Amino acid sequence: MAVHTSDVLPSPPSRVGTYALRRGVQVSGGQLSHATPPQAADLFGSRIKPIQHRRAELLTYLDKIGLFAPTAGSITGYDAFEQTASTGGGKVVAAAGQQAGQPVIVAYRMGKGLVIRTGLPQWSQRVGSDQETAAVTRRMWTLLSR
Repeated sequence: MAVHTSDVLPSPPSRVGTYALRRGVQVSGGQLSHATPPQAADLFGSRIKPIQHRRAELLTYLDKIGLFAPTAGSITGYDAFEQTASTGGGKVVAAAGQQAGQPVIVAYRMGKGLVIRTGLPQWSQRVGSDQETAAVTRRMWTLLSR
């Protein structure tokens, strides 16, 4: 079964979900097909731990780029999360997790670029209803547009 790219690549890109960057696909004639099973590492080389379905209270423990500036230092109210086990060699510049060194939301430098993972499957659903999520999302767009 072939899938048209507009059905798979939502707009805005922040809505790309869990496993999206961990699968390969064949592209032909503007269509994606033959998705592979999720791989251990995403396309940036990051390794992601399995999703945990339990309440997450995330505390900012590193923020060299002001990603979490719109918050009071914590992000709450999410019922599932994925920790980033490794950034594939990227230098972490911002992170929040349940403990230091166990990032759920992480930003890291990869070459000249910046990669940001929320690690929260419900993130895109909350952008329109949660002020803190919306503010951090706006900050992400500002950082990624530089």
